[in-house]
Amino acid sequence: MTIDITSFFFNSSIEGATATPAWGTSIGQNQSKACRIEDSKPGVSEILTGMLYKSISDKSRLDISAGSTNRDVLLFSQFDKVYVNDILLEDQSFVLLLVRENTQSHSGRLIISYPPYATIDEVAVNDMAIKEMASALGCTENGCWFIHDISVVNQDELHFSAIVVNPEHAMVYRGRSRDRSRAWADMVSENDSDETPDVSDDSSSMPTIQKIFYGCPGTGKSYKVKELTEGLNEEKKIYFDASGNKIADITRISDKSSLTSNIFRTTFHPDYDYSTFVGSYKPVMVPAYDENGFELEKEELAYEFVPQVFTNAYVRALKSRSSRKLTTAEKQVYLIIEEINRGNCAQIFGDLFQLLDRKKGRSEYHIIPDAELRKYLEKEGLASDKLELPENLHIFATMNTSDQSLFPMDSAFKRRWAMEYVPINLENETAMEYTFEVKGVKYSWVEFLQKVNPLIRKATDSEDKQMGEFFIKGEISQEDFINKVMFYLWNDVCKDLYSASRISPLYFMRNDSSEGNKNVFTFAELFGKGRFNEDDNTYDAPQDLLEGFITKYLELTPQA
Repeated sequence: MTIDITSFFFNSSIEGATATPAWGTSIGQNQSKACRIEDSKPGVSEILTGMLYKSISDKSRLDISAGSTNRDVLLFSQFDKVYVNDILLEDQSFVLLLVRENTQSHSGRLIISYPPYATIDEVAVNDMAIKEMASALGCTENGCWFIHDISVVNQDELHFSAIVVNPEHAMVYRGRSRDRSRAWADMVSENDSDETPDVSDDSSSMPTIQKIFYGCPGTGKSYKVKELTEGLNEEKKIYFDASGNKIADITRISDKSSLTSNIFRTTFHPDYDYSTFVGSYKPVMVPAYDENGFELEKEELAYEFVPQVFTNAYVRALKSRSSRKLTTAEKQVYLIIEEINRGNCAQIFGDLFQLLDRKKGRSEYHIIPDAELRKYLEKEGLASDKLELPENLHIFATMNTSDQSLFPMDSAFKRRWAMEYVPINLENETAMEYTFEVKGVKYSWVEFLQKVNPLIRKATDSEDKQMGEFFIKGEISQEDFINKVMFYLWNDVCKDLYSASRISPLYFMRNDSSEGNKNVFTFAELFGKGRFNEDDNTYDAPQDLLEGFITKYLELTPQA
């Protein structure tokens, strides 16, 4: 559990002001003063479970009289396996407390307390353990250091994460306590990025990826992203329960729709904006409480910040990065943006644009979140004074080059991304099995593309409008072939050519200036009665027109 960053420190002061440790972190009081344990905060459930397991029922053994008298001890526990930065402190124990505050301003607030003055049976166990921590960290009696995370592992191991500011001398800071907090938070971030990679798996080195996959429609860009992030059968995907813990055996859960994972996906479109991407205040129904703080059966309307895909991915990445229970590979979080050029990226990203500049995976420049987002991050137990993308948050995007005119992306935006072209691969073994049907006869989809794509290139002087091998999948009927493939040729390729008075070499387009006009047809003639012949007042059936296009013009042969 990430604790308040100046609640557990030694030999540090603010020039001209008093600044003492609080020796505790709140885990339960929201804005409505309803004091409920915030078990959604990472690590809280593990700490409370461990405290229950290691609890001592006889409170008379505990003495915390040197501290505040306005707190009731609800639970106190003694851990005899104590670690600092994964170093076991021999023959030491430590007391954690769950207390409820009785002050007027914070009545009922729940706090995990770790006071150095706590004694059990008149033995100052916490003070003794703290001195051993300083020694294990290489600090002298006057050395400046602080704790930033407390966690319980295996229900009986108490782990402290510490940062040494100066191992020999006390530190005096000028300015405000907030300035010191920022400096220490930066030290925590730097320490996290310098951790020794986990070698328990083969993904100990995980370079940050921020990439746009682009190419013609149907080349498998989304499939490629899925394979990179989830694996072919979701074997790379990590699921988390409501408390933020990894679900070890996901196979026992049939409905995964309500679960959080390490993969966040969205699709841009013309109406997509910043609030859709990041979040905004919205009306929500919340539990109602009476004047004594008891929950009522009814709900009431309130306004809360509702996070959207970017914020959800950002929060998950920070929580995963600080988790001791995840391997390096499991800590990776992926934000996937489909059709990125179908939205106005400048409007959608807004000031987040600055975060896309990364150095060693982390944002080189940070931004200050607005008040609503800051409150939400504080509620999640995360640093809220600045936003910067962590190195374990990867962003993948896909883009159809045929749609690049919707919202052109400026060069400043594009240069912050790695770009990877996904070419058409007509030798793909899976696609070579795909077929389409005309008049009950099956034809090879790949052979169709081999004939049609050169015509598209010649007609448009561009590669963008070609079709990829995954434009269709599997075996499709004649009806689907007309409404998907022929429609694309008519609507996306040839319509613009005619509006520009250009000649199309595609067989089915009517071109009155060409010879042999009786052998061409319009898209509309693939429906209804077909094409009308003025010579004999008869109709050529739509399926006959399509068969002629396939067998006579493209010269495809039926599959055996």
